[in-house]
Amino acid sequence: MPRGRKPKPPALRVVDGNTRKRAPVESPELPPGIPACPAHLDAVAEAEWNRIAPLLSDRGILSEADAGILAAYAQAYGLWKQASEKLSADTQVVKSPGGYPIQNPWLAIANRHRKDMVAYAAELGITPAARGRVKGTEKPKNRLALFLAGAKKRNA
Repeated sequence: MPRGRKPKPPALRVVDGNTRKRAPVESPELPPGIPACPAHLDAVAEAEWNRIAPLLSDRGILSEADAGILAAYAQAYGLWKQASEKLSADTQVVKSPGGYPIQNPWLAIANRHRKDMVAYAAELGITPAARGRVKGTEKPKNRLALFLAGAKKRNA
């Protein structure tokens, strides 16, 4: 896993200034769209896919190429929810077969899937901090929005 800061998007490097005097690298633009939900997702993961995919698509940051990471996020969410439900039905400390108190295994499972879910959410721009870093394409919804967008450009 790479260490250090995450690389800045090319548009942000242009705004901040080019201190290395290199030509900016253009990031590839992919056509927006909602990929089909994979069949291997369970019901909870599929529900999360159906909840989050339209939100990302409306922001213009989801394309057909993002099916894998979105599926990984939805699956991590489903597994985290399942582990959390199992944990809430029991205590955080259980007895081992030898009779000693140990941490409930569902706690470690829930924590692992929570970490995975948060990492995938950050890549998709779902977390509050990531929303500022991920720039989508604005799609005006109606003629009034198009008119107002043009008025803002003329006044700027």
